Amino acid sequence: MFSGCFLRSLSYFFVGVILRSSGSHSINAECGENITLPCDATRHAKQYRSVTWYKFHSNIRTGIIMKVGDKEKLFRTAKMAKFGEGESLLVPSVRPEDSGVYECRLAAYIGDENKESKLHLNVSECVTPTGTTVTPTGTTVTPIGTTPALDTVTGMMFTSSHPCMDQEVSPVLIISSFSVVAFVKVILSILSVGVLLTIRARDERRRMGMWT
Repeated sequence: MFSGCFLRSLSYFFVGVILRSSGSHSINAECGENITLPCDATRHAKQYRSVTWYKFHSNIRTGIIMKVGDKEKLFRTAKMAKFGEGESLLVPSVRPEDSGVYECRLAAYIGDENKESKLHLNVSECVTPTGTTVTPTGTTVTPIGTTPALDTVTGMMFTSSHPCMDQEVSPVLIISSFSVVAFVKVILSILSVGVLLTIRARDERRRMGMWT
């Protein structure tokens, strides 16, 4: 529904605001896309003993991958990932369940201060070749009114509609929109009449002044 898309977009907006206020940022990705998460902490540390990427699950920090020198270690429960340029995290074929807060933490040498940076990853819902949408819980939803298109690379059919497009709009919302437009027109009409009456009164006073 339209309201569901609006609330989801609003939640993403507030998450972005919170992350920006804490020095973090948000990254949007399509389902199945290979993404690169930058480690902004490296801008504030020239030397460090190790670098570790974490992902938060319900405020619990879970390790993804760690690097000490040139040796990389992938945590057992983590999804396949690897380091990229500038200690960035390369995650292949992301899915909606990969959405969340990620942290890059740099362990400093003795006497220095550890550095970390966070960012939020938003992954869109997955759309199968038949036009059904796969949600993070594994359920499928077939959108109404979507138009299938042909993928010129794979030859498969997919839906080109956006998750928040072609949604049913509530009649109450339509009526409210028309009411607001009508109200604005009334106000503008009243203001226009007031301006015309003011100009006319001023002309009348000027004309009377000429005859006196």
